Amino acid sequence: PSLLGGIVLLPPLSDSPVSIPVPDQLWCAVVHPHMEIKTEDSRTILPNEISMDTTVAAMGQLGGLKSGLYESDYDRISQSLFDPLVTPYRSQLIPGFQKAMKSIRECGALGGGISGSGPSVFVLGKGKDVIQRAVERMNEVFLEEGMASESYVSPIASRGAYVLPQ
Repeated sequence: PSLLGGIVLLPPLSDSPVSIPVPDQLWCAVVHPHMEIKTEDSRTILPNEISMDTTVAAMGQLGGLKSGLYESDYDRISQSLFDPLVTPYRSQLIPGFQKAMKSIRECGALGGGISGSGPSVFVLGKGKDVIQRAVERMNEVFLEEGMASESYVSPIASRGAYVLPQ
């Protein structure tokens, strides 16, 4: 995505990335609590096997998210942001994660999740004001857990990487 811009899906059996349209008012933030999670620990906490029910739920979430993005359906995007494959496990490694996710929705955000293996957390929302309120609240939650945090707020950039003129 950083090279191509926007939201990009790379199907596992394809060498070609698929660009997915971004709704006009979709904003994103990443909040990074000052803690360390080793990728090895983040992988070790995951189960070796997952149930068919969990797999079906995860595929449904992905399908709902894709269709929500294509149709600029913010309600469907919101309903589709929970990741049942890794979030229930990796969230245990991030103090305050569940409270942070609840608080962003109370601020009007669409939802969020863990970025990669953590500890960074992302939030999506409709409009800059909603995202800024959600980020302020997440920073407060992490501070309540004894961790300062940094946050980065941006619309989803449709333009990928480029060279600045000199």
